[in-house]
Amino acid sequence: VSSVQLAFARIKESWEDAAFVSTHGRGPEEILDALSRSRKVAVLTDERWNPGAVVKFLLDRGVSGVRAYLCENLGTEGERVEEMSLSELSSMEEFAPLSLLLLLREREPERAFGVPEGEFAHRRGLITKQEIRAIVLSKLRLSERSILWDIGAGSGSISIEASFLARKGRIFAVERDPEQIRLLKENVRRFEAWNVEVIRAEAPEGLSELPDPDAVFIGGSGGRMEEILDAVCRKLKSGGRIVINAATLESVNAAACSLKRRGFETEVALINVARSKAVADLTLFNALNPVFVITAKIPEEKVE
Repeated sequence: VSSVQLAFARIKESWEDAAFVSTHGRGPEEILDALSRSRKVAVLTDERWNPGAVVKFLLDRGVSGVRAYLCENLGTEGERVEEMSLSELSSMEEFAPLSLLLLLREREPERAFGVPEGEFAHRRGLITKQEIRAIVLSKLRLSERSILWDIGAGSGSISIEASFLARKGRIFAVERDPEQIRLLKENVRRFEAWNVEVIRAEAPEGLSELPDPDAVFIGGSGGRMEEILDAVCRKLKSGGRIVINAATLESVNAAACSLKRRGFETEVALINVARSKAVADLTLFNALNPVFVITAKIPEEKVE
């Protein structure tokens, strides 16, 4: 009988549907992915990432709605199995060398791609529409371990759905407006997008401290597009991609020309979306504002 099986037996829960994560020689980031997929997670801890350190990491990422079971010295005379909250466990400092942590969510995780705008906290319709979001995410071509910068993140709809795709990656949502940050944090909590990190800054400030991105989405520049692109180009990984949304001919022209001057391969798509609306016994279509989606890929031979 393994320690994980014994731990679940002690708390009278089945183990067959649990996810298993080890912190031995690695960080705790994969625990976030496991919690997003499974209601039960068993964490094999080590001296550095002991149960207290793991729980502090989870709390820093906004994890909630999770019960913790500390299992120490299983199968020995000094066996200890105790249920506690994450905050209670985070205040502990000493743990047995043979420690195992069980995390049980209060409900099954639910993550569905293509979230309607009405499910996000946002203001005055200031949100990337569902259809545009799908196209932007396809252009970003995220893998499960991608690092994404979402610059001008607003209420975070791109960041939230990107986190569903980059399950083991990291999403940095950069936003300057206090009210948008409040809504962004609410959406991170609402959708349990625990690998989204909210950065309060006016880009390009704050970008140099972030990990090098695989992809960058720019939804708003605050009139500082040139400065932002300079900062992005210094950090973007080889083969990385930039996707920019623009609403006017002037802004799309300026962004596309700026990218071309920097040697990017650039594509511009004009997206027109109309949604049906019932009027009496008829069906009409209401057009949404058209959006230009600019996609730029850095040629690998251009990277120094």
